[in-house]
Amino acid sequence: MSADRTAAQEAPPPVPTDSGRGRRVVYDMGTMRVWLVEADESTTRTYRVSGHAERTLPGLGTFWVYSRVRYNTVKDNPGVKLDYMMRFAVGDEGLSIGFHAIPRKSTGYIQSTETLGQPASHGCVRQAPVDAEFLWNWAELGTPVVVVDTTGRVAQAPARRYPREAAPAAVQNPWAGTLGAIDSGWPVPVSLADQPLFTV
Repeated sequence: MSADRTAAQEAPPPVPTDSGRGRRVVYDMGTMRVWLVEADESTTRTYRVSGHAERTLPGLGTFWVYSRVRYNTVKDNPGVKLDYMMRFAVGDEGLSIGFHAIPRKSTGYIQSTETLGQPASHGCVRQAPVDAEFLWNWAELGTPVVVVDTTGRVAQAPARRYPREAAPAAVQNPWAGTLGAIDSGWPVPVSLADQPLFTV
């Protein structure tokens, strides 16, 4: 079946409890599922994903989207494309962790949508292409990403896995009406070109 179909057709489970407040992305590393939650706590979309194969990256915590790039490639293998990359965490070697479409090569996608829901990546969160595009249009810079585990298998993320910028207003105060600007505390924001890429 084509990777262009949406991942989840079954009746979706509810948003996990203790997964934050306000407009946010909720990512359950235990069940490999994502929810896009509005400010009124309604769910706009939920779908299966494939995250870290060992369920350790990034770990539990409240992160945020700090970088977006429509077309991306794997650092050491530019023939592998990562469409709709939205970075929200940092791996142990300083490489970015983000949401993106299932990686694709010139011969096609490397994973089918039917296998989403199982851990499979090196750290990033793989999505069906239609879901990746939807998230790209839905989440702006600064959108909170709450990583949870409803199965009790995943540890808390260490401090080194959080973005280098200070948390945006929506993370500091989820009841804020708007996301507000990110005050990074750094002299010059890290550009997309300088951002290290994570392998798939």
